[in-house]
Amino acid sequence: MKKELFITCLILFNFSLAKSDVLPQIDMNIANNTQSVEQEKNDSFGQQLKKASQGEMNAIMNVAITYLYGSKDIQEDIGKASFWFEKAIKEGNSDAFYYMGVINQRKKDYKAAITWLQRGANKGDPYAQSGLGYMYTVGLGVDKDYKQAKNWYEKAALQQDAYAQFVLGYLYQNGFGVSQNYNKAKEWYEKSADLGALNNLAQIYEKGYGVKKNPAYAIELYRRAAYSGDAIAQYNMGFIYDDGEYLEKIIIRLFIGISEPQNKDISMLSIILPNFINMATE
Repeated sequence: MKKELFITCLILFNFSLAKSDVLPQIDMNIANNTQSVEQEKNDSFGQQLKKASQGEMNAIMNVAITYLYGSKDIQEDIGKASFWFEKAIKEGNSDAFYYMGVINQRKKDYKAAITWLQRGANKGDPYAQSGLGYMYTVGLGVDKDYKQAKNWYEKAALQQDAYAQFVLGYLYQNGFGVSQNYNKAKEWYEKSADLGALNNLAQIYEKGYGVKKNPAYAIELYRRAAYSGDAIAQYNMGFIYDDGEYLEKIIIRLFIGISEPQNKDISMLSIILPNFINMATE
C-alpha cells in the first residue's frame, strides 16, 4: 500500500514538474499546426514582430508565445501575449484558444480559462481538449468530474495527443471515471510517447494486469524509461526482485544503462535511494 501511494505521489509530482503551466503545454514547434517555429529561428524577435504586425499568422503565434513564456532577450509579458493570441483568434487560429486558457489559468481566473478552453475544444483543437480534461480532473473552474475529463481526454487522444493518451491509460488503470480496465490502460499507454507511459506499461507487465506476467519485458520497459531519466521507473525496477539479494539487485538495476540521468534537475534518485536502503534493511 505504501509503495502504491508513493508511486502515485511521484506521478503527480513528475506531472507538475513536466509542465510549465498547470495545463499541458504545447511544444512551440507545433504552434499553428502548419509551420514550425524552427523554420524561422534565424529571424530576430524584431523581424518576427514586424511580420506579425503585417498579419503573418505564424509570426503572430511566435510573438505571442515568446511573450507568454519569455526568452533570453524578451521579458515575459502576459498582457502583450494576450493581445497577440486574441489577434490570432480573430484571424481564425484555433491553437490560440488553448494559450488563452493558459494565460487565464496563470491569473487564477479559472472560469475564464474554462471558457477559452471550451471554445477551442469545440473547434476540435486537441490541446484545448486535453487542457479541458485536466481542469475537470482537478476541479478548476468546474466541479471535479472524471467522466467529463475522460470524454475530453479521449477526444484529444484520438487526435494523437500523447499526454491525453497517457492520462487515459492512468484513468483506466485506476478506475477514475471509467470501469477499471487493464487492457484499455495497456492500449493507451502503448499509444502514448510519454516516458511515464513506459513506466506504467512496465507495471502492467510486472503485475500481470490484464496480460500474462512478463518480468523480463517489464525490466526492459523500466530500463528504457529509467535511461531517459524517469525517476519513477528507476524506483520501480528494484521491486521486481524479492530474493535474498534484494538490496544488491536494486542498486545494480538502478544503474543498468544509467551513467547519468538526463533530467538531473528533477531526478528523485537522491530521495529514493535512502528509501531503498531503509526498506531493504528493515
